[in-house]
Amino acid sequence: MSRDVLYDRLRGYNVFSRRYFHPLVCDYACYRNVAVRDPLTVARGVASRILTLPIYDSLEASDVEKICAIIISLQKSSEDEKPAIIRRKALAESRYAAGS
Repeated sequence: MSRDVLYDRLRGYNVFSRRYFHPLVCDYACYRNVAVRDPLTVARGVASRILTLPIYDSLEASDVEKICAIIISLQKSSEDEKPAIIRRKALAESRYAAGS
């Protein structure tokens, strides 16, 4: 599941996350004219995948557990939506990585 799909699905549960490093500082209008030799592919890759979950001083541990349970459920339902061949390939790769 992509970061943006997770972001949208969490909103459906009233869990308001944020896209972290979005946009990258180098993409701000005030920096667009600054010459950069590096295409920043690593930074752009990370920025496209990272999501900040709710964090604040009054966040209860029970709320953290609920958020985690929601994410796990969303991930499982996302896995169920994949075609069977993709699931089998992922399973084979995980077994290979585990040395089975």
